[in-house]
Amino acid sequence: MPRPPPPKMSRAEIMARSKAKRQMVLDWCATESFTSPAVVAVMLGISHRRGGKLLADMARDGLMVRDDFHGEGSPVWGITTLGLGYANAPQVIGREYEPGRITPAFARHELDVQLARVRAFAAGWTDWTPSRLLHGTGLKKVPDAIAVTPSGERVAVEIERSIKSLRRYREAIAAQLRDMRAGRYGRVIYVSPGHAAALERTLRRVGEVRIAGERLRLGDAHFARYRVLDFASFPPAESGPDAMSAAPQAASGA
Repeated sequence: MPRPPPPKMSRAEIMARSKAKRQMVLDWCATESFTSPAVVAVMLGISHRRGGKLLADMARDGLMVRDDFHGEGSPVWGITTLGLGYANAPQVIGREYEPGRITPAFARHELDVQLARVRAFAAGWTDWTPSRLLHGTGLKKVPDAIAVTPSGERVAVEIERSIKSLRRYREAIAAQLRDMRAGRYGRVIYVSPGHAAALERTLRRVGEVRIAGERLRLGDAHFARYRVLDFASFPPAESGPDAMSAAPQAASGA
């Protein structure tokens, strides 16, 4: 038997839904500064085309501004002063988006972080704080985000589009271990689109780090506090109070 068609919404209901979607985008960009049709589509559960139309309509009304990087990259839409005025987000970046201030490469990285945030929220994560709101908070290394998993664990999230040098990762791990020792978060999750296996091998090659002038030999207990995933595997499934790994959570010298 054919399923009956869904009831038609009234004009008032359509307008209310449209307003709610706009508000979600404004609140999102109040902490993220800018976004893209792809992110909006995933966040709102709509098509890429409808996500682009929504952003274009908001730009027409002065709430967003389009930045096409002079044709050198995919465009993004940033929040304006007017848009910030209508945002209800608890944390606000405090300044409007200015076209031309960022590069296409930076935009691609930040949009990956935003997609990770959408996926994390869908899996029940909370308290996602992006890097721009973490500067000046005393962290030794500011990650791309810090968030809380459904089991209550506070984790740092890093999006790696490319593989950096061993020296860079040695410095990063030393700073991260100090932040973990200070209780800022308990784990680090690296999300690497297309390079997860290579990144994990690279991190494992960091044999030792210097913390407060002393050498610290890294072992399995330290690396148990790290997880490397490809984008499709983020966020990781949880299976109890220690969802990230069955390995020891604390490590000597960390």
